Amino acid sequence: MGERAGVRAEGGRLLRVGVIGCGQIAATHVSTLAKRCGPVELHLCDVVPDAAARLAARTGVAAGLHDDPERMFGEQDLDVVLVLTPPPTHHPLVLRALAAGAHVLVEKPMALTPEEHEELFAAADAAARLLCVDHSMLLMPCVVEALERVAVGEVGRPLAFHCFYGHAEAGGAIPYGGPGHWAYRMPGGVLLNHLSHPASLLVAFLGAPEEVLALRSARNVMPGDVPDSLQVAVGTAAGYGSISISMSHGNHLRQATVYGERGTVFLDLTRQTTVVSRHQGPIGLVPKMLGGVGVGLAQAGRTVEVGARVATGRLKREPGVRALVERYFAAVREGGPPPVSRENALGVARIQYEALLAPGLAAR
Repeated sequence: MGERAGVRAEGGRLLRVGVIGCGQIAATHVSTLAKRCGPVELHLCDVVPDAAARLAARTGVAAGLHDDPERMFGEQDLDVVLVLTPPPTHHPLVLRALAAGAHVLVEKPMALTPEEHEELFAAADAAARLLCVDHSMLLMPCVVEALERVAVGEVGRPLAFHCFYGHAEAGGAIPYGGPGHWAYRMPGGVLLNHLSHPASLLVAFLGAPEEVLALRSARNVMPGDVPDSLQVAVGTAAGYGSISISMSHGNHLRQATVYGERGTVFLDLTRQTTVVSRHQGPIGLVPKMLGGVGVGLAQAGRTVEVGARVATGRLKREPGVRALVERYFAAVREGGPPPVSRENALGVARIQYEALLAPGLAAR
């Protein structure tokens, strides 16, 4: 595959890769990099003492260790940089990496405002480098299947979308260990750490947002009056979407539904299953009753299938992250498009900004 959009294809040569931010999510990125992304020379960087060394030990990789991003940029000629730090630091670090001539993969959310997103893409265009945000849920196998089945018209034109996204810590603990965690201090609070997942699905199925309305509330799951519940309604040219996020419901239920003209797609994001129910017009009593049974049986069958894939090692934890990292490096090497489109990134940016970050917002 040749070069596209002015971005230089890197081929099969050794790529020098810098990873900035060595927290929990970095282990999946680094292990995937080492095993599935071709020849790489790794450099791990974190301002927290020994964090880079601990990540190298945990993943079993040989890597250069750094404690200052600016010094790493000065000492190393990096081809690719992964920015896995807290969201408020993404914008300056991505700009710095692009200025150093590196392709950049950045954790979600990529930046805090739509204007910052536009600035980052403009900088990537000017540098002819590939910029991608880690909307990893789009690369989960069940979501990939759903998008493909919608794209070929199995349920007709998508009309509406809804996602319920629950989250909980083990044993009912306070999320992220309490207010000392950086997620409590960033604009939008801990909800910003979750919204991009369902928002990326909404944009993928319905297109760019044209109107965003949101309600937030504090249910006392988290300390003080930190909002822990969010309802978002989004209007697009295709139809209407809605998102519910709850930090008090638990994470055993993460589901999305796509409603089309001729059918419905049911996505169980926890069990990673996709079931399609096709229909046309009004139905009688018996088909109406048996339809639910059929969907339930199909979901049970798909759950067993996924369980078998997990048991045999064919499906590992964080499959979306692993697939996204692998596809991103394939795009860097071959000159192809990023696994997450600019349109998806900008659509999510508008949803998260208007739901959580716009001036004057308050919990309601």
